[in-house]
Amino acid sequence: MVEVSITMIQLQITEQQTNMKNNSNIVSSPKETCPLCGSEQVTRKIHGYDMEYGSGEEIAKIWVKIPLYNCPQCKIEYKNWEAEEIEHNALCKHFGVLNPDEIKQIREKYQMKRNAFAQLTGIGEASLSRWEKSLNIQNIANDRYLRLLRNPEIFKELQSIVHVLELSDLDSDENIIPFRHIQQRRDLGSTHTKFELRKAI
Repeated sequence: MVEVSITMIQLQITEQQTNMKNNSNIVSSPKETCPLCGSEQVTRKIHGYDMEYGSGEEIAKIWVKIPLYNCPQCKIEYKNWEAEEIEHNALCKHFGVLNPDEIKQIREKYQMKRNAFAQLTGIGEASLSRWEKSLNIQNIANDRYLRLLRNPEIFKELQSIVHVLELSDLDSDENIIPFRHIQQRRDLGSTHTKFELRKAI
């Protein structure tokens, strides 16, 4: 499974979401302000719907419940980061892989910053960042690798392997780039003095 790009929708609800099933009463949301007009009269409601992923015969429907916000001034409904996180986690569960928080917990378990964890594991720092920020979903191979790293003994073994490899790289002759050997010749100077330009025919 290749990395799955997740489109971040900030404002308008897609046509698919207009058919959502309402599962709760509308309540006021004092902490939320409209991203367009700044109104504080925003209301919040929970909707459940079948989120569609894929296309054609391979399309999958995943049931999720997300918060939706309504601004009476702009007359729009929108979702924020919370809904996008719920949708992303639902996709992770559907694919059977770790969600962003679970990935971050593995790294923080060993008190490592993202760049240090990436250097140790060989996982690209940019990829790790996208997984933790819900921008992409890791493939099966990387997911299984991360799951193994939950085991402290396996993590310790990885540290030992990387340490040995770093030492061997330092001692390797392949890292030594010799200068080109210039043979000393007595007539080198005289050869240069005899050099002269000739007129092209």
